[in-house]
Amino acid sequence: MDSTYTPEEQGLIDVWERHLRCEFADRDPVATVATMSDDNYVNHVPVMTGGRGRDEMLAFYGSHFIPKMPADTRLTPVCRTVGQARVIDEMIFAFTHDIVMAWMLPGIAPTGRWIEIPLVVVVQLRAGEVVCERICSTRRTCRWLVPIRPARS
Repeated sequence: MDSTYTPEEQGLIDVWERHLRCEFADRDPVATVATMSDDNYVNHVPVMTGGRGRDEMLAFYGSHFIPKMPADTRLTPVCRTVGQARVIDEMIFAFTHDIVMAWMLPGIAPTGRWIEIPLVVVVQLRAGEVVCERICSTRRTCRWLVPIRPARS
């Protein structure tokens, strides 16, 4: 995704990429939430998972998201748009579906399959912090890629 960005746009990108590093490389819920504003929220739109505010986000990242993300999870950038205090990333979220992922695939047992899901993430930033993330994919894509088998309790 080579592009020339203004210093202001690059500042937005730097904050977002620090957040992603804490979330996906370091897998550190406390550091991830530290990149966010006090009034932050995250919404995985198709399944309405996420949270609002530091306490809910610490619980979400610490109990439901980061530890329930397959070890081989990979993000592949496709396109990035930056402006008006937002970074919009189109990406491929890929992983081996070897763990229950209620935050993304509620009620679906692990299939052992390699899955690639196209996502669009709209990130709003303010004063060097992530204010909100809206993560969009389609349930139809997920259902097509992942054979539906109920998760065992």
